[in-house]
Amino acid sequence: MAAVVRQRHGVVAASFAIQFIAWGTYASFAVFIAPWVSEFGWARSAISNVASVSFLLIGTVGVAMGILNDRLGPRYIITWCGLCCGGALMWISRATSLYEVWFAYGIVMAVGMGGMNVVLLTTVSRHFPSRQGRVSGIVTVGTGLGNAIMPSVAAGLVLGSGWRMASMILGFMGLLIITLGAQFLRRAEPAAGLSAEGEKVTGNQCAKEEREHLSFRDAIRTRQFWIVCLVYVAIFMCIRTIMVHLVPYAIDTGSSAQGAAGLLGIAGGASVLGRLLIGSAGDRIGCKQSLILSLCILLTALAILQVGTSWWLLCSFAIAYGFAHGGLFAVMSPAVAELFGTSSHGRLLGVVLFAGTMGGSLGPLLAGYLFDGTGSYRLDFWILLLLSLGGLCLATRLKPSVGITK
Repeated sequence: MAAVVRQRHGVVAASFAIQFIAWGTYASFAVFIAPWVSEFGWARSAISNVASVSFLLIGTVGVAMGILNDRLGPRYIITWCGLCCGGALMWISRATSLYEVWFAYGIVMAVGMGGMNVVLLTTVSRHFPSRQGRVSGIVTVGTGLGNAIMPSVAAGLVLGSGWRMASMILGFMGLLIITLGAQFLRRAEPAAGLSAEGEKVTGNQCAKEEREHLSFRDAIRTRQFWIVCLVYVAIFMCIRTIMVHLVPYAIDTGSSAQGAAGLLGIAGGASVLGRLLIGSAGDRIGCKQSLILSLCILLTALAILQVGTSWWLLCSFAIAYGFAHGGLFAVMSPAVAELFGTSSHGRLLGVVLFAGTMGGSLGPLLAGYLFDGTGSYRLDFWILLLLSLGGLCLATRLKPSVGITK
């Protein structure tokens, strides 16, 4: 029993490390924009489009990765993902044209990143069925810390060794850590008489748990599943729009460039806290209630943003927004498991992430067009407020669908 528990704790630790390095190196793309513009004269818009297409492809690939994970298990999938992510960055280190960057980062790395959230969150949810919120929160803290720390590491490498060497080092780090961590990942297949957490269970309990999992076909036929998808379309639209447009809005309202950038750091720190606290709360009060709580905090943050013109008000917004951001991501995977079981969790989570990615791709683009047309973010922020309110109303209608067979 002790060996089983140690192995499954190792799965959580490996997943944390993989999320940290994978999402951290992915977020470091912005560090390379200025050196590329300086050396090659590429247009910023053309480089930025690479990131947009890459993010869109991640959501698309995530569906396929969820299906493959349900069939093959996480070790093989994440090993392949590590080869893609690390290899793409090492390829970029030798790039001489924007087309190479498009292919390496926009396609190859996106394919690798497509398996990270779906595969890892599904794996830890299956290993810890009664603590899904807590372990999902821990794993997604790796994402938050990676996003906060690795771009600074990348910037230091670029400053000290140039962008080519920086890309090579980041690629090698990603290749090594992700593929090594993948070897610690295992399917959640409890030994006889043990739950996924090493606790003794009876035959009746095992049979009951088996009956409570919906197949993929049954789950997508329920209204609940499409409500979850719509909720996360609204969430991703809000979150991605804020991530892209918060800094320029803060500068427009009088904040310094350094102060505006600092808001993202404040939001990142609050996000880590939200992932841990909301994730753990989900195990106690249920994922639906944790989702509703996170949406209420997001709604409060967006209400502050309507009047947030001073830097201190924007700090208050960043704290509330960051906490909600972390909670919404921490509770996503456990919510899918709570509503539909875990037998088809990878595929279901992949579809939810794909739907969210569609919203996340549309949100910043729409906000940019509205700003160009009105010269203000005011209409954008009102739309985000209404989207979060709509997501909250939809979330209150969720109820577990496990046990439904038609």
